[in-house]
Order: sequence, then structure tokens, then C-alpha cells
Amino acid sequence: MRPFEEQTECIVKALLAELLGENEEASFRQLQSDSLGGNESDEDTFDPQLIATQLRDMGDRINKEIKEHMKQLTQDWGNEKVVLDFPEACTTISNTWTARHPEAASEMSLLSVTVALVKYVVNRAPQLREKVASAMTTFINSKLTSHIQSLGGWEHLYN
Repeated sequence: MRPFEEQTECIVKALLAELLGENEEASFRQLQSDSLGGNESDEDTFDPQLIATQLRDMGDRINKEIKEHMKQLTQDWGNEKVVLDFPEACTTISNTWTARHPEAASEMSLLSVTVALVKYVVNRAPQLREKVASAMTTFINSKLTSHIQSLGGWEHLYN
């Protein structure tokens, strides 16, 4: 099994490829060769494209509720600052959303907000793609690893 950090990087790349409308098959092949080393034994249990699609859907579900907050944040800070201060941006929006929805698990809310914010920024500033990918990967690996692993890893996020 690949390390969690490698899986996260691969999923983020797949998510950004999907958000930017790139050819999924070509993107997945590139991800395999770049991030996975073409290790076929893990392909049965780890599908970054499927996980990326599930994450996108998760972000889309809360997007309407947090869109105005994301819009205000990017107007106040600018897209570059949102990317540079990605952890603060995600936490700020997540805390606002979680305060209105106390029944929601804070880690899953934070993950949903992270995906929605990435989508919002990358759609408005696609030139920030690499910075967004790095910021999202680092954020997930530092803030959400233990939660995702406690669920059984990326493959079991929705089980």
C-alpha cells in the first residue's frame, strides 16, 4: 500500500484534472506513471479518480451554502492570498459553516470546505493550479490524515 501522503497527492491531481475538465483517462494514466509508479497491485483498492469524484460531489453539496463566504474571502484577500493562507481560509470558512450545522462532523466539514474552496479558486484563477494542489495536499496531510486513516483510509471515506 502506498503512503497516505502519496495517495493524497494523487487524489488532488485527479481532482484538479476533473475540475479543469481535462481528459480523465489521460490524466489517470499520467497520475499512474507520475505518482504511483504503475504499481498494478494497488490499482484494485486505490482509485484516485473515483475518490476525486466523490470529493468533488462532497464539495458541491455544501458549495451553495458557503459560496458567498468564499466569494467575500477571495474579494477581501485575493486569490493569491487565499492560496498562500490556505489553512486559515479553509478553517475560517469551515468554522462558519460548522457553527450553522453543529450536527456535521467537523473533519468532514473541513474536507468538504477544502474541496469547495479549491474548486472556487481554480475556476477563477486556473494559473494557480500548482499552488492550489500543493496547498491542498499539505493541508490535508497536516490536518486531516488521522481522521481519514481512522475511517480506514481514502478507500473507505464513504463506507
